[in-house]
Amino acid sequence: MSFFYRVFTTTERKIWGDEIEAFLEKENVGLGLYGVVEEENADDLNAPPVELLFFDPDENEVASLVYDSLDDSDFLADEIEEFQGCVDEMQPVCNRAWARERLAQTKGCYCFTVFDAGFNVANWDRLATLAGWLREETDGIEQSDGGQITNEAGEVILVVPDDVDLDDEEDDADQTDADDFADEQDDVDEFPAALRVGDAWVSKNVDSEETFAEFLRGEP
Repeated sequence: MSFFYRVFTTTERKIWGDEIEAFLEKENVGLGLYGVVEEENADDLNAPPVELLFFDPDENEVASLVYDSLDDSDFLADEIEEFQGCVDEMQPVCNRAWARERLAQTKGCYCFTVFDAGFNVANWDRLATLAGWLREETDGIEQSDGGQITNEAGEVILVVPDDVDLDDEEDDADQTDADDFADEQDDVDEFPAALRVGDAWVSKNVDSEETFAEFLRGEP
C-alpha cells in the first residue's frame, strides 16, 4: 500500500523543478532529483516534468512528488472534503476548527509518495526538510497518512488515535478517549506541538506520556 505525505498550500504559487533542485543543493539536503515528463514529450529536452523522483546518496529511490492545483485537478476538491471528515476523528478537539478552516483555503497540494527507502531515518528527515520548506514557502500545512497534521509553523496540531473509537459529538467522550489513547502508548517520541487558544497558537513540547495526554486533552 502506498504511503502519502502531503503539503496543502494556501497560495497559487507552484514551486517546481529547478527551484526545488536549487534548494536541495543550497541546503545540502542529501537528495538527488530526476524529472519525469509526459510520454509524448519524452524527446523534448525543455518539457516541464509532471513528477519528480528523489534519490538518496546511495541512489535508493526515496519518494516521488506530484503537484495538483485546485483549479485544474479532477480529484483534489474531493480529497480535501475527505480530509475534512478525517479531522473530525483526530485529537485534540480544540484544534479541529482551525484545521477545517485551513483545509478550506487550499489552493494546491504537493503529494509525496514515500517508497521503502524513504522510511530510513536519514531519508525521512531529508523529506521532512523539503516538505517543511515547501510549507513555509506556500503558507501550507503538512499531513501524513494515518499520522498527523501540522499548523503553518510545522508544529503538530492533530493526531489520529488509531486504537480508540471517537464520538466527536460529546466533549466528555473525546476527553476520555484521549486519556485512554495516551495511556496505551508505551513510548512517546518527542515532538513540537501546538494548541489553539483564542486566535493564537500556544506551543507545547510533547516529550512524555503525561505531556502527550495533556496535548490530547487540549491542555497548554
